[in-house]
Amino acid sequence: MEVPRYSNPADHFMKVLSVKYPIKGEDEVKIQTMNDYYFMSCSRTVRQESNLIKLDAPDMNSAENLHFKAEVSEQIKQLFSRSWILAKREPRLSRARLLQTVVVALFMVPVFWQLDNYSTLINVKSMTGAIYFSAVVQMFLNFLPTVIVFQAEKPVYVRERASNMYDIWIYATTKLFAELPIMVFIPFLLNCMLYFAIGYQDKLSEFL
Repeated sequence: MEVPRYSNPADHFMKVLSVKYPIKGEDEVKIQTMNDYYFMSCSRTVRQESNLIKLDAPDMNSAENLHFKAEVSEQIKQLFSRSWILAKREPRLSRARLLQTVVVALFMVPVFWQLDNYSTLINVKSMTGAIYFSAVVQMFLNFLPTVIVFQAEKPVYVRERASNMYDIWIYATTKLFAELPIMVFIPFLLNCMLYFAIGYQDKLSEFL
């Protein structure tokens, strides 16, 4: 789909993809055409991914599925080693998190600058908003990259899990510990940039 010259791509696509109500015949044709194009573009990829993870349903009551093929300590050791290697092989994710953290902090500093005057209701509400926004940002900065990484590992995980190579909690725990350094550093960096700029309490007695 080509975008006309001197037009905003977002506005153009919104106009092309929008449907008027009540729906008329031409709108139904537009919807069907878009569905056909989407199916044509995605069906091959979906079939390939489905074939990678298509496995027979395991019988969890059988004797061979009641025990894993390795001891818990060996499962933790091998999975942690692999997760650590994968974390080091993808430095772009860590760099992206650092860049996102700095950009978000630079946006938040002028918006929530010096709210330490609690004598006004506006500052109290603004401080509440700053705390809420900081918490939400820290959650998404650590959560979204993990979702992206797991999608790439999903075929491998499904096959290994079906082969009864390790338990689910071991996989999740080792991934967590492998990413723990960057997950701790990102909130630390964000709070270092925001703490005194926003005007959080700087007295230790306030936390005791």
